[in-house]
Amino acid sequence: MAKRAGILMHPLHQKAIRFVKANKLISGGENVLVALSGGADSVFLLDFLYSFKSLFKISIGAFHLNHSLRGAEAARDSNFCGSLCEQYQVPFYYKKRNVASYAKKHGYSVEEAARAIRYEELALIAEKDRFDLIATGHIIEDNSETIFLNLIRGAGLNGLSGIPAKRGNIIRPILGLSKGEITEYLNGRGIEYKTDSTNEAADFDRNFLRINVLPQIRVRLNSSLDETLLKTSRTLSFYRNFIEENFVTPYTEELLASGINEVGIPLVPFRELNEILQARILQEICVRKFNILISSERISEILSLIEKQPGRYVQLEGSVTALRERMGLKIFLKVESDFTPVNVIPGKWTEAGEVKILIEQIKKREVSYTPGNDEEIAGFVTKPQLFHLRIWKDGEKFSPLGMKGMKLVSDFLTDQHTAAGEKRKQLVLTAGNKVVWLVGKRIDNRFKVTGSTKYFYRMKVVKNG
Repeated sequence: MAKRAGILMHPLHQKAIRFVKANKLISGGENVLVALSGGADSVFLLDFLYSFKSLFKISIGAFHLNHSLRGAEAARDSNFCGSLCEQYQVPFYYKKRNVASYAKKHGYSVEEAARAIRYEELALIAEKDRFDLIATGHIIEDNSETIFLNLIRGAGLNGLSGIPAKRGNIIRPILGLSKGEITEYLNGRGIEYKTDSTNEAADFDRNFLRINVLPQIRVRLNSSLDETLLKTSRTLSFYRNFIEENFVTPYTEELLASGINEVGIPLVPFRELNEILQARILQEICVRKFNILISSERISEILSLIEKQPGRYVQLEGSVTALRERMGLKIFLKVESDFTPVNVIPGKWTEAGEVKILIEQIKKREVSYTPGNDEEIAGFVTKPQLFHLRIWKDGEKFSPLGMKGMKLVSDFLTDQHTAAGEKRKQLVLTAGNKVVWLVGKRIDNRFKVTGSTKYFYRMKVVKNG
C-alpha cells in the first residue's frame, strides 16, 4: 500500500460524505467496527472512515472472518487484513469459522451461512468491546443484485426495498458508490486490495446475476440501472417504514405482551386486516418473539389456519408451532417439560414431578363428592386396563363436564384464565387414550357417574412436599 501523504478531498470522498450525512449514519462520538474482507469495497471503506475520522468524530476498529472455504487464498486475505490494520493503526479482530459445516447443520446455502456467521461475530465483538456501530462495505451494485434476487424469489415491500443504508446499529456508508469508482480510486493511489476468486463463480445465484444478467440490462435497457434501483428502493423504504410505524409495529407490540413463550392473535380484528399487513405482523412476531425467519409459503400456511377447524396447526422452524384455537391463532414455543409420564396403579400414591396422585377403586355406596377440583369421581362401563399421567398435547380435545361436545384443552385452559407458564405444565389423566381428568380442573363428560356405571374410581391430587 502506498504511504499516504495526507488527506485530499477526492470527489468520491465528497459523494460518500454526502451519503453519510443525508442518511444520518453517523452522529459523532461513536466507536465504529468495520467489516473487512480485504476486497476493494471494504478496503475503501476502511480507508474512507480512517481518513475522515476527525470529521466524523469517530474511532474505528476492523474485523475479518476467515470462512475456511478457500484454503491458502483465505489465509492470504486474513494476513493482508491484519497487516492493513497495522498500517492504519486500528484494532484488528480476527475469527476463523467453518462456514460449510454451519451451512450443513442449519440447512443454509453457503452464502446464507457466511452472512449469518459474519453478522453473529460482528455483533459479539461490538457488544464485548463496546462498538456503537458496525460498518459494512455494501455498494450500489450489491443493492441492485439484492433487489433482483428478492424479486425473482418472490418478495414484498421489504425485499424490494433493497439494502437499507442503516438498520439498527449496522450502517453502509458507501452504498451510493459503484465498484468502478472504488477500484479506480484505489488503483490510482496504489492502495492494495485482494480479489476473491469465488466472485467469478457463476454457480452462485448472486454471481450469476452480477456476471451474466445485470451487465446486459445496463447496456441494453438502462445505463443508470443501479442509480435508478437505489432511488426506487429508497422510495419503497419510505412507504414500508410508514406502514411499519403506523400499523405493523403498534399492532405487534400489543400482541407480543400476551405471554412468555407464546403469542395469541385474536381473530377479530386480525381477520379483517389486509393480507400484506397480516403477513408482516406474523413475520415480526416470529423474528422478535422466537428469533426465526419464516418464508412466504409458511405465512400462507399460517393464514390458511384462519379458515380451518380449531386444533389444526403448522409446524414452523425449531420447536415453534402455529395453532388454530377457537378464538384465534396462537404461535408458541414448545418448551420441553422435565415431567416424565407415568402409569398410575390404583390403590397407591404415585409421585409425578410436583404432585402425587392417588386412584382407588370404590363401591357405588362410597361415591360422595367433595368441593374443589383436587378430588373427582370417575365412572366406567368396562374396567380400565391402565391409567396414564402426562402433560397434555397440542390439539388434544376432551369433553368438559357440564359442557356440550368436545373442546380443545388449550381453549379450555384459556377460558379458565390459566397463566401461560402453568398452562404448559397442565397434567391429564388418561385411560385407553382418552382424557379422563384434566387434573385439578375438570373431569371428562364421558367418565361421569351415570346409571350405566359399573366401576367407580376416586382420584385425588396433592402438591408434593
